[in-house]
This record gives sequence, C-alpha cells and structure tokens, in this order.
Amino acid sequence: MDNILVLEERLETALGRIALAVGALPEIEDKTGNIAGSVVALEEALSKLTQSNAQLREINHQLREANSKSVGDPELINNALKIEIDNIRHERAAEKSQINILLTVLTDAAEEQKHA
Repeated sequence: MDNILVLEERLETALGRIALAVGALPEIEDKTGNIAGSVVALEEALSKLTQSNAQLREINHQLREANSKSVGDPELINNALKIEIDNIRHERAAEKSQINILLTVLTDAAEEQKHA
C-alpha cells in the first residue's frame, strides 16, 4: 500500500512538472520570436546600410571627378549630404537592432537565473 502512495505522489509531482513545462512553452516561443524579429530587423538595417554605403561611394567618386575638373556641382554635394544623413540613420537602426538582441538575450538569461 505504501508503494502505491509513493507512486501516486511521484506521478502527481511528474504531472505538475509537465504542466509547468507545457505552460512555459508559449513563453519560450515568445522569447524565440523576439530574438528572431530583432535579427530580421538587424539584417534589414544592415542591408540598407550596405546599399547606402554603395551610393555614398558612387557619389563621392562623382564629386572627386567634378573637383578634378574644377567644376563644383551643388546638386552632387546636396545628394552626398542626403546620402550621408541616410547612412547615419541606417547605422542607428542597426545599432538599435543589435541592442534589442542583446537586451532580449540578457533578459532571458536573467529570467532563467531567477527560475533556476
């Protein structure tokens, strides 16, 4: 009879653990989704930054050519400044995405430490 009571207790404990684990599944999925979303945002920001850098290199090349001919082109200068401003915005977006990834990972690690 004692064996049955012990087995019932062990089963209840095991079922309780399983219920906790199943209850935590959406939380785990949310954490994974947060990191995945941040990584996607980072990839997009880095792609835009790469494109902006290519445009900036091209406009700088055009500016050097215009300067070598002693012909200042205000439109080229204006375009170069616009691209530089866009470049700074894309850099900030990439940095923001990197920070979000780090915060998500650190928050998850802190939560795991709390529950351990």
